[in-house]
Amino acid sequence: MASRAESPSAAVPSLPREPRLGGAIRAALSDFYFNSLRFVAANLIWTVVLVFLWVGFLATPPAVLLTPLLAFPTASIFRIAGFVHRGELASFWDGLAVWRTDAGF
Repeated sequence: MASRAESPSAAVPSLPREPRLGGAIRAALSDFYFNSLRFVAANLIWTVVLVFLWVGFLATPPAVLLTPLLAFPTASIFRIAGFVHRGELASFWDGLAVWRTDAGF
């Protein structure tokens, strides 16, 4: 408070209402319902790349040098999650767009 002339309510802005547990659960279930298939598909691609790398590592240990390839499906998952978090429409193809735009493919 700068001076006594200012009212205490003017110094402290009003905060938004606290979220309730029921509202948080409802929002989480809604997000799960509308976005689960996008994440399942992206996670399946991540799993396929991981299995491919694991089999390659079992066949020849220098294949461990290819593990940075997991960054591409991980970036896809993160991009989809970012769209969902910002409330934008997310598509599975938005996740794959990371491979073309940011990786140069």
